[in-house]
Amino acid sequence: KVINRLPDLDMWMICDNDKINNASIALENQLANFGFRTSDVDPVRTIFDICSIVEKLSEGRFPDKKLPIDTHIIDNVTLYELICEIPDKLDYCFRKDEVPYLPIHPLSLRKTWQRDDVAYNFVHDYLSSFTEFEIDPSIKKALDETRKYIAEKYSLDVLYKWLLQTGPDSVARRHQTKGLKEAFEKRIDSWKE
Repeated sequence: KVINRLPDLDMWMICDNDKINNASIALENQLANFGFRTSDVDPVRTIFDICSIVEKLSEGRFPDKKLPIDTHIIDNVTLYELICEIPDKLDYCFRKDEVPYLPIHPLSLRKTWQRDDVAYNFVHDYLSSFTEFEIDPSIKKALDETRKYIAEKYSLDVLYKWLLQTGPDSVARRHQTKGLKEAFEKRIDSWKE
């Protein structure tokens, strides 16, 4: 599917489980107010917008279009538990020579809010791109501790292997580029601090 190969932003909102419904309505309204939309609402327009963004950036100008944004909502307890489970899952998979997998089913904004049929592998997001912003202190503490633990326990080669194994083939190929491989190495090095 071409639409799955287009660049986008992924944003996760974290809130109490009993506030997810109200948060989804408010978040959808705010995204619309600021001109953000998902890539699957109008795929043809998305393709033209991406072309315009690339053209402007290559000319050194600021784009007048916005990247599509994939928005997800997860409850704070589930996210905390997933983060805390990472070290045990990686330890187990290292001993058994298995691919680490922690399924996650957030509420996702497509054309409407839905829970996808196929789970995400949280291990991949944790390793590749999970970047916190104004996160609950207890979740931040768990994130910092688990990152430090795995960055010190496992070699970059092992973590990189898991990064490639836990994502879809197209994402694994993308991560094999020199720039993304170097960015991953810097990411893991930053976890040791």
